[in-house]
Amino acid sequence: MKVVSTYHAPSSISHSVKCSFTQDRNMEFLVVAKVNKLDVYALLPEGLSLQCTLDVWGRITSLHAISTSSQLLVTTDHPDPKVFLVDYEVSDRAIPELVVSKTLDLYERGTRSSEFFTGALADPDGELAIVSSYVGKLKLVRLEHGRIIRDSDASLRELNVLSMCFLYGPKHHAKVLAILHRDHAQKIVLTSHDISLHDLELSFSPSALLPECKVKDPMANVLIPVLPYQNSSWNAHGGVLVLGGTKVYFYACSPVEKQKKKKKDNTVTLDDLDKKVPKPLARMEWPYSEITAYTQVDPHRFLIGDAFGRIVLLALSPKSAGIQLVPLGTASPPMSLTPLSSQYVFLGSHFGDSQFIRILPDKSSAEGSYLDVLDLISNIAPIVDAVVVDIDDTAQPHIVTCSGGKNSGSLRIIRRGATFTEMAAIGDFPNITDVWPLKSRYHDQYHTRLLVTTPALTSIYALPPRNSVDKDAIRHLSSDDYSGFSVNATTITSANMVRRTVSESRKSEYHDSPYVVQVTLFAVNLIDMDSGREESKWIPGPDREIVVADISPSQICLALSGGRLVLLTIEDDRITQQSHKDLSEISALSIAPLDSSKMFSNYVAVGFWQKHQIQVFSLPNFEPKGTVTDLSCLPRSVLFHSFGDRGTPPQSHILVGQSDGTVAVIPFHKGNVGNKRMVRLGDSPVHLCSCAVDGHPVVIASAGRASIFFWDKESVQHAPVLVKDVLKASYLDAYFWPSSLIFVTPSGLSIGHAEENNNLHIRTISMGLDNPVRIAYSPEANAFGVGCVKTSPNKVNDLEQSTSSFQILDDLSYENLSTHPLAQDEEVTAVSTAVMEHEDNSVPFFCVGSMMCEPGLSEPTRGRILLITVSNMRKDPESLPHIYASSDTRGCVYAFANINGKLAAAVNTGVVLYRLEQLQGSNTGNLIKVAEWNHNYFVTSIVTQDDLLIIGDAISSVAVLQLKDSQLQTVAKDYSPLWPVCLGVFGENTIVGANSDGNLFSFTLRPRGTRHALESDGNYHIDDNVNKFVPGTLSFDSSHEGFTPRQLFFTASGRIGVVSEVHDHLSKLLTEFQRNLAGVIFGPGNLDHSLWRAPANTRGRSDGVAGAAGFLDGDFLENFLNFSPSSLEIAKIMAGRNQYEALNIPFGQIRGILESLQGIH
Repeated sequence: MKVVSTYHAPSSISHSVKCSFTQDRNMEFLVVAKVNKLDVYALLPEGLSLQCTLDVWGRITSLHAISTSSQLLVTTDHPDPKVFLVDYEVSDRAIPELVVSKTLDLYERGTRSSEFFTGALADPDGELAIVSSYVGKLKLVRLEHGRIIRDSDASLRELNVLSMCFLYGPKHHAKVLAILHRDHAQKIVLTSHDISLHDLELSFSPSALLPECKVKDPMANVLIPVLPYQNSSWNAHGGVLVLGGTKVYFYACSPVEKQKKKKKDNTVTLDDLDKKVPKPLARMEWPYSEITAYTQVDPHRFLIGDAFGRIVLLALSPKSAGIQLVPLGTASPPMSLTPLSSQYVFLGSHFGDSQFIRILPDKSSAEGSYLDVLDLISNIAPIVDAVVVDIDDTAQPHIVTCSGGKNSGSLRIIRRGATFTEMAAIGDFPNITDVWPLKSRYHDQYHTRLLVTTPALTSIYALPPRNSVDKDAIRHLSSDDYSGFSVNATTITSANMVRRTVSESRKSEYHDSPYVVQVTLFAVNLIDMDSGREESKWIPGPDREIVVADISPSQICLALSGGRLVLLTIEDDRITQQSHKDLSEISALSIAPLDSSKMFSNYVAVGFWQKHQIQVFSLPNFEPKGTVTDLSCLPRSVLFHSFGDRGTPPQSHILVGQSDGTVAVIPFHKGNVGNKRMVRLGDSPVHLCSCAVDGHPVVIASAGRASIFFWDKESVQHAPVLVKDVLKASYLDAYFWPSSLIFVTPSGLSIGHAEENNNLHIRTISMGLDNPVRIAYSPEANAFGVGCVKTSPNKVNDLEQSTSSFQILDDLSYENLSTHPLAQDEEVTAVSTAVMEHEDNSVPFFCVGSMMCEPGLSEPTRGRILLITVSNMRKDPESLPHIYASSDTRGCVYAFANINGKLAAAVNTGVVLYRLEQLQGSNTGNLIKVAEWNHNYFVTSIVTQDDLLIIGDAISSVAVLQLKDSQLQTVAKDYSPLWPVCLGVFGENTIVGANSDGNLFSFTLRPRGTRHALESDGNYHIDDNVNKFVPGTLSFDSSHEGFTPRQLFFTASGRIGVVSEVHDHLSKLLTEFQRNLAGVIFGPGNLDHSLWRAPANTRGRSDGVAGAAGFLDGDFLENFLNFSPSSLEIAKIMAGRNQYEALNIPFGQIRGILESLQGIH
């Protein structure tokens, strides 16, 4: 069983609209449609504020605001086309949300889907919507006050509809629909139909408002309605702009008088026929690329964007027939343009970052543009290739994607975690094992001293005061300054403490004090920070040492050798033993108060050397309260911590850092211990520290690498801190470094800020017109190899001029180290790294595959393979990469795989295997063909497992080959019409892949007698175009309590997902759990989850398929974490629909399983 989760949601924006949802019409909103999600932003003076979102189970094809109400009209694409009417509502708790109030199902069996125009139009008057989903048919939806009151199907004689729009006709005229379509003779025709609101029907003959005519531009595909101008001599009745090709045309609507005359006079002579065909009143050459977005600014001006991001203002002259084009500048390639206010425009993009743009009154002197980009919404779509690498050896890999297109090609470097900004580095502290910031008095705002310990000594350092000129001047203090500290011993722990007094009523009172406690192996010292002298000392009994200690504001808890647990307090300025308890040898303890407002702790948590468990005792008498059993390893640190912010209920937990680098997270409520969850951080023992990041209480765990634990999505989450080699961590709040962290590293101390606990950090390496299409990483060269295709902006219908190159980029600076241009008619199609057997050595190379673009051929017949040397130019700047070997191929090289020191290449219909041979007396070599397998149509995917090659045929299905004695032999082959796009290896003998219909599939290679067969064991509809599978995981922890991440996948919409293996003991449970969850949670319009994830194609779904098989929906399962434990939904999910569906598992256990699943991504 496999589970599919999302790491990065789709970021491509296809539609946007401005509207008003509230009675206050001055309050405006921007609604943005991504592939399967609606985001609502409030337009505020200080900027945009996200209000709410709605996940849509389907690909959004159109988005419109109903002008007479506060509703949105949304349509989705095949295989389940639907119409949604969406309301914006504010709950009693003042939380806004989008609610689907009405759904229309458009699915029809056996009908051909619309090929060009799929989506909806909304009437400007808010009375009618028209939806196009199928050829020859429209859905007419009657609206009244934002509600659907009736709908009807209408036949349409125009089959190949390119564009539609409502015309602005006379006030009492029937509504008129203008249609641009391609007829049977492949001519572009502009026509129109009257619409009867009463009957919800289209007129059969063209409307008199806009008679039918042929458009001479064969590339025209866009209609834009134009309002009539008052007192205009040429546009008094409105009209329509026809554009999208090489020209822009304006066709005017007929005057009312002519329409009436036409209705009375039905006789038309042949001589008059040509005169009655409307001619464009104005035309203009369009000197740019195809149009991808447009919007109306005012009645006679329109913003138009082309495929390369060139934004043009199209203006119609109010006085005389004429069209003017004013180029404004270049932005991201737009998919939507939405005017906001005061010359601000939102640009939604698929190929680049979406942008907030201000149109300037004058050209910018710096850019020579009228466009000023104010802000961005990051977009990593479309992802055409990607690699996962761990460059800085932090065991926290990051992703590098080939993203964007047109004029916005880029590499995106993506990491998740808390950013650490270093403000000071102190490297003169060798062999540090721990550090504790100290204050002069307990209630002081800032720390003023650092107590630093090594395995043998303790030192005190003064932090720079607020009047210091040099903020980095940390001064070492002599033992005379603080004689009360034991400097010739290692410190176990140290902290400030309050002064405790007991009133006459025996009530404890706590007061500010200058006291600091230092715990060493042989003593507990109480020091007055004002004088630096020792005030009191406590020494353990004979033959005992202090092995572990922890300090609360008024208590000191010690673990002595022999297993004795001791509680000390300070009374009358003296250290006093309050109680003790004898246990087995203790390895860790914590008495951190769970209530930060209290000066004492009610509990102590204790870990032991001899047993893998934690015991909780109440204080001060050490009465047992609970036990955490079955830890995976020895506990080396333990911490009480309450997550959550002020004003929210505290979420009390026990965290246990273990010797194997894992952390156990255990809920703890009123002395009761909950179910634990394990998180793996590294290989070394984990140290835990409470602190605050961005004002929120968190825990920093260090185990060679640092991680942060925080409260989010109603559970404890964790994320890496992007810094390596962290031994210990402490919270520092100094004048020059407020709310900071101080890390102990092998080289010294590092002080800095951590922020953005679990945000994705996306770094953009802009490449402009050089669109990266393939990428590979070479650790030997510390470099990326990137295949780029550069297409220059062209006019519509002009031949595209593209060139390709292979670029080598440094993995830290992304500086271009070397560029290898390809031939003029050559396009790069594959890039990989391979280790080739060469003279009994293994030599790494970059591999580049290409095809020759030859006009007039239906498929490529020539290609080339290049082997480029790998050299580390950072170490040896003179060792320039060069082409070591090349070989011509009989077709396009789609993919590479490295197997047993040889190179396998997918070339057109087969697989070719090469070995490397060096030319005598030369630093170049030859690629020698070893074997060839040619039994397919188009082999576009190839991956390896041991000596097996798994290939995907883009037209057929999947086959498995074996390399045996330098021969490629067929092991197994699937003959179903699967249309695979990409493949990945999922564990032993298991294949996972994606096809062109937006489905994931899986096969298992099983023996059948003396042969093998590919058994289909999984299908799942993801409704996205997956372009790449990459093996690996995004965290150090490759196993998450029942789950093992196997493959990452990357899609055209910018989605990054994880496919994980579900361990056998959870497969049945989670399958039943998803069934019960689907009975409670439905998609917009009450869409059933099982139907939504059932495999589909362009023709819809088979009646014989009830749902997905072999895959679980991880994102759907995690919705369970959003419910309160006492909610009715939880009760329904656990009970199922009947007694046989009831889940016999505690709520806390299933929550822990889902939190572990959530931790994968």
